Amino acid sequence: MELPEELRQALEADDAEEFHLLLRRRRPEDQAALLALLTPDPSVPPDHRTKALYGLGQWGDPTVVPAITRLLPELDDRGKIAALSALGRLPTPQSTAALAEHVHDASPQVRKTAVVALSKSEAPEARATLREVAAAEPVEWLRDLAARAVSAE
Repeated sequence: MELPEELRQALEADDAEEFHLLLRRRRPEDQAALLALLTPDPSVPPDHRTKALYGLGQWGDPTVVPAITRLLPELDDRGKIAALSALGRLPTPQSTAALAEHVHDASPQVRKTAVVALSKSEAPEARATLREVAAAEPVEWLRDLAARAVSAE
């Protein structure tokens, strides 16, 4: 996949500062390039995809939610965590629904990310999901995490 040189360098840099500088600029062409990385195409390095998810979440533009939710089923746990974290910064009904779906993921870390993201939402659906997790989650620390989020209402 062909990326603008500056973006490619920022994605490949060991130092996160270069990527953060690029994010602060908020250029439309960079958003388009990051969106293009949201594909299950094996030629896209998973690290680039993860950074793209992070960046899109940081920008807070809810128009990217459909692209992120389409990609979710194709991701490994690390990718899901990045995608769910991004969705937590993009409060829409579609992002809330995707987060709610992942409170039942096989991975406790993915479930944790979904719970934390839902806890930031004011949506009634998010609060209802957190109450369900607090009542039925098999892992105690996750139940407690959801219960604390619900009690903070």
